[in-house]
Amino acid sequence: MAEQARDGRPTSGKPTYKLTDKSMDPSIWRIVGHPLVSAIHDGPLRGLGIAVKDLFAVQGFAIGVGNPQFLSEASIQEHHASAVRLLLEAGAHVAGIAQTDEFAYSLSGVNIHYGAAPNPAAPGRISGGSSSGPAAAVSSGQAQIGLGTDTAGSIRVPAAYQGLWGIRTSSGRVRRDGVHPLSHSFDTVGILARDAHTLAITAEQLMPEPDSVTPVGVKIDPILDSYVDEDVRIAFSQWRSAALRDRYTQNSAAPAADINDSEELAITHDMLEDWLTIFNVVRGYEAWQAHGDWVSSHGNDLDPQIASRFERDMHITAEEYERFSIQFADARATIRGLLGNHLFLIPTVSCVAPFAGNTDESTRAIAQARAATMLLTTIAGIAGLPAVNIPIRTAAGLPCGACLMGPSGSDKSVIAAAERLNRRANPPA
Repeated sequence: MAEQARDGRPTSGKPTYKLTDKSMDPSIWRIVGHPLVSAIHDGPLRGLGIAVKDLFAVQGFAIGVGNPQFLSEASIQEHHASAVRLLLEAGAHVAGIAQTDEFAYSLSGVNIHYGAAPNPAAPGRISGGSSSGPAAAVSSGQAQIGLGTDTAGSIRVPAAYQGLWGIRTSSGRVRRDGVHPLSHSFDTVGILARDAHTLAITAEQLMPEPDSVTPVGVKIDPILDSYVDEDVRIAFSQWRSAALRDRYTQNSAAPAADINDSEELAITHDMLEDWLTIFNVVRGYEAWQAHGDWVSSHGNDLDPQIASRFERDMHITAEEYERFSIQFADARATIRGLLGNHLFLIPTVSCVAPFAGNTDESTRAIAQARAATMLLTTIAGIAGLPAVNIPIRTAAGLPCGACLMGPSGSDKSVIAAAERLNRRANPPA
């Protein structure tokens, strides 16, 4: 059954950017419509177009996971994923289904089948992934909301590389039915937007219930600054100093999360390395359980880099998984114990987006960026915490990010605190 874009105007109002088949960039979009799917009801998201990552079920379309062979064999979805349905019921419309790195198993935004997604905020540099299509669509103004997933940083990394707001939600808070898995222990639904207000109102539709906890104070760890390149370290430390400059004074305008109370903690290199090892084993085993049968019979249909990750995963035994799952539970308890009910502010990524390209030098730079960044992104992944990227820029004007985490279940409070911190760091003239 061939896919057909649905006709008709969105009931929620006109999108701010009209997509046409001729304007569709296949490295950003798999399919677009006018809109692709209309809003179900009027609501707070009226007129906002969603770029839906090609892992979510959209009724009437197949899930392609960034692989054309997989797409050709996939069944048409009979129902929307819960996250898609909630946004449609709130007045948004689906602008199109956006590309993902293959099986969401990369942080680069490079897909050998459809091309490398552009980075409108830093031309010539990679977009970041795996929510590459939604990020590029939002950054370029072709959509107002990016609906994606975050396992190892797939919302936070493209948000930082492209100067966007983004949230990885608390593990288990937003339903993942109708979302193609990579690793059930770490997969979360995430949102991308160009501003904090759009992020907040979209998050409210996906998480209408009150937060289960209100954060108190901000913890920082200057030791983690040493894990990022100098230009990012300077930009982040200057932003942090400005955002926390009144931390020892009381402010009647402070949000529910008291951002004036700041403490330091010390996460060691050994802790970061141990957490990343645990993450790689648990995620790898679960990725192979989810995709091993298909990958085993379609090795030639995969990007060699993605295939090599699955090749590593297939050798992880059930005994190793069981042992590391125990360590995973202990590590989650350790991180949550260190943070308590505090917010935690760290750099989002280790560097600005590396240059795109097929040279050995470019490939090495992208791999090094991924390895260094995952030491940072794994903290929220292991602990199952909400994490918001706040867009900042280096002295050269290149996007990077500050990452604000909070206790599990404090997602909306973290967005509000992130917005307050950013206003404090960048007061109106």
